[in-house]
Amino acid sequence: MPFDVPVIWNTTGFATQLPVEGLFQQGSVLGFDEQGMPLGILSRAGQYPGRAGLFDGRDFVVLPDQGDGGGAITGNAGIIGGTTFRVIHGATTRFPVIWNTAGLRLALQR
Repeated sequence: MPFDVPVIWNTTGFATQLPVEGLFQQGSVLGFDEQGMPLGILSRAGQYPGRAGLFDGRDFVVLPDQGDGGGAITGNAGIIGGTTFRVIHGATTRFPVIWNTAGLRLALQR
């Protein structure tokens, strides 16, 4: 059973929970692309940290990452921007990332 569910509100204040197929424990909307597609993060049962992706109206579509998860925040017709996580020596570090039609592209790496 999820303890956080992905929700959006319309301009009149009506909340709608976004559909996600299968079991998950936590989902959040972090932003939208230019067409209004909700972007965010979702953790399936037993998964930490969550994975970046988009809520397409039927399910959560995962974006590629380096195996440690991430979150999608904003986008346009060509790219989606967000963060990817790397677990280094037990600590989760965030890195900015840009996804495009060619896949994952890191905007900054330390």
